[in-house]
Amino acid sequence: MRAFAEWLYGTTPSVAVHSTLWLIRLLQATHLLTAGVAVASGVMLALRALGLQRADEPFETVWRRFAPWLAGSLAVMVVTGIAQTIGDPVREFTATSYWVKLTLLLGGVLGTWSLARARRNSRLP
Repeated sequence: MRAFAEWLYGTTPSVAVHSTLWLIRLLQATHLLTAGVAVASGVMLALRALGLQRADEPFETVWRRFAPWLAGSLAVMVVTGIAQTIGDPVREFTATSYWVKLTLLLGGVLGTWSLARARRNSRLP
């Protein structure tokens, strides 16, 4: 993996990202802001699915309100995350925290999807 990361670091897209200071900062700021949107949307959906928030509204209504924000923010995070990874692949691919983050992200996405699916099938209150 390290050999691939070192090769990627020398490619034109990687050089363009890591040699442009404002681009790195823009990617980081966008990534962090959309992470906040994703977390807030996911929390609202989970709270409603558990019946702890907005219990007066049907789940479908809450889902239609927050799911586009969740999906959109995750899409932006994927794009900015890939760009950041391309910008410094050696640091990213060799860091345990990077792989833990990706695993947790996958778990969160799958968990939210399965919670919504179960809720839509009326297996949850």
